[in-house]
Amino acid sequence: MIKPLGETALVEQIKREQKVGSLYVTGSVAGSNLLFSVLAVGEDLDVVKVGNTVLLREYTGRAVDMDGKQCKMVERGDILAVVE
Repeated sequence: MIKPLGETALVEQIKREQKVGSLYVTGSVAGSNLLFSVLAVGEDLDVVKVGNTVLLREYTGRAVDMDGKQCKMVERGDILAVVE
């Protein structure tokens, strides 16, 4: 497992037609590739928690291959909102 440092988070893209809270994310929202699930957070990142769904800036983060999953490392400024 990767442990992010500082104000960074490890996120994984939400697949099409995945349930987020009480909503099913489909169509253009899922197709925009901006919704991600938080897998791990750095010790200085207090705005999100593991398991949160977040909205990211487009074209952001560093691609990371973790156990065959395509994930991203993102900084606090790249996280636009927490989806509840």
